[in-house]
Amino acid sequence: RNALASARGASRKRRFAALDAPSPDGSGASQRDEDVIQMQQLLDEKGIQGFKVSELKTHEDGRTFFYCRNDGERKCLSNPNETHKSNNLYLQVKPDGTVLHSCYASTCKDLKPFKIGRLWSGLSTDCLMSAPSVSLGSKQN
Repeated sequence: RNALASARGASRKRRFAALDAPSPDGSGASQRDEDVIQMQQLLDEKGIQGFKVSELKTHEDGRTFFYCRNDGERKCLSNPNETHKSNNLYLQVKPDGTVLHSCYASTCKDLKPFKIGRLWSGLSTDCLMSAPSVSLGSKQN
């Protein structure tokens, strides 16, 4: 079991190995900053509104999260019956490229995350994402 978990973590780390690399244009912005910008552009292109991507964190076990802040009032994707002004959210990118929306609100945090779509090799499919410019990693076999 530990070997399998370790292998999954290594696979995730390879997908996001360049996140802290300096930007090739010499601007000083890291790849992590570029990925935050690209994820926001993707959400904007798909008309997903009410929040802004503010930070990207990759945990030691390979889990990748984009933390977001509300931008005014937003309709919750995880709980369509809720609207939020102050409860923030996060997006998780799974090893297969699936992007999930989860909300911190007490009325939403125990609900199943909302699947926004799937990313790989600069392409996305499913749900709300259909033709992004984001290339956050490639599909791993």
